[in-house]
Amino acid sequence: MKKLLVACLAVFLILTMTPSAMAAQHSKEPAISTQFELVSEETLTELEKVFVEVAKKTEGVHQYGSLYVVALGVQPNPGYGLKLEKEVQTLEQLKIFIKRTTPEKNVVYPQVVTYPCLVGRLYLPPYTTLSVMDTASNKPLFDKQKQLLDFRDKQFTTDSRKEWTISLKEKESSKNDQVYIQKLGETKKTHPIKLKIKKKAIHVKPLEKYLQDATYLLHIKHKITGKHTIIPFEVKSQLKTVELDYNFNKSLHGWVGDFSDLPINYSQKDYKLSFGHELIPIKERLKKGLLLSGMNRSDDLFMYAKKRIGKEEGLLPNQTYLLKMEVDFYTNADPGLVGVGGAPGESVYMKAGVSAVEPKVIPINNDWRMNVDKGEQAASGKNAVVIGHIAKEKATGEQYALKKLRLSEPLLVKTNKYGELWVFFGTDSGFEGMTSLYYDQVKISLEKQNKK
Repeated sequence: MKKLLVACLAVFLILTMTPSAMAAQHSKEPAISTQFELVSEETLTELEKVFVEVAKKTEGVHQYGSLYVVALGVQPNPGYGLKLEKEVQTLEQLKIFIKRTTPEKNVVYPQVVTYPCLVGRLYLPPYTTLSVMDTASNKPLFDKQKQLLDFRDKQFTTDSRKEWTISLKEKESSKNDQVYIQKLGETKKTHPIKLKIKKKAIHVKPLEKYLQDATYLLHIKHKITGKHTIIPFEVKSQLKTVELDYNFNKSLHGWVGDFSDLPINYSQKDYKLSFGHELIPIKERLKKGLLLSGMNRSDDLFMYAKKRIGKEEGLLPNQTYLLKMEVDFYTNADPGLVGVGGAPGESVYMKAGVSAVEPKVIPINNDWRMNVDKGEQAASGKNAVVIGHIAKEKATGEQYALKKLRLSEPLLVKTNKYGELWVFFGTDSGFEGMTSLYYDQVKISLEKQNKK
């Protein structure tokens, strides 16, 4: 009877626990803040200032990284405004309540155009949504509408005559669309360009070179939809070191998965091959990763992900680089286990590689094999080396745990005539069973070598 009472009490406490309290218990990310902090223009970067200047002219909630702009749009006098009242945090939602201010009676306001807005920073945990509420009505501050401002993350290029091809949806296509390029800080003139507007794309070609170490803004204003897309890009001079950091929580960032060392006529039912952007089965918080999963029926299944990098990232044509790579992934393989063909942890070898040609599978005899030399299982090859195995540091059963591996020595590689390289990572398995890994983050460093 005593045990029954204790169990009932535990259930009652769980059911009555508020979502915010539950969230606090599971939150293990001190760097994440759910406090909407108002900021002044003096603290913003030059690019953020441009974002605010554009965003405040369009009614709605706009985001650029951690920076948010809540804007009323164009108003006829200074009597209109916004005031932050309070915040309410639930398990997967942050509500900020804002009060609209309107012109006071019997007050004469100067008839000047204003753009009332609130500018603040916010670092939301993954899968947490932001709702902006009207204090007076307890309803959303703005009616649901299509987002008209698309301010992209800044890109980098070493190409002083970089051309752009912008894909369009059919309803966005119009010969009267405004397309222009401006140098950051120069709002009264545009960079000379030549346009080719087709049915589903706009091709932008610069008529003069961009200045090195300068940032430009590519503007696309769609006449039909009213959408305004801005793509910032910085033209880099020759970079000594290119640093790339791919976190797979929100996106795969263009990485593509594939599988090698298996029969051409393999059965998906038997091999269970899977690549995708999936939730990682961990208890700490909702988080996504790059999934590579498969049943090793062929004794040496290779599961890998690859990505092309080039001038956009700062690489130069026909240039030699030293590659460093760090791969972070979640694994459920306990150490010291015995399996068919080998251990599920120590016999699954993690490899990191790079090539000037695209690594891909090609038919050889009756099997799919790699067109680059990755080595076999525990052996490294010309284009890829073993950086470790997937066994956890300590046994935790079926639970997934984070593991970090890195190249012990840099790889020397030369870009092709287009300034391109293909980087890849993956597992070469001697364990004849199921392996499912969730890749969390990949860091890449490419150091330019002096020509001799």
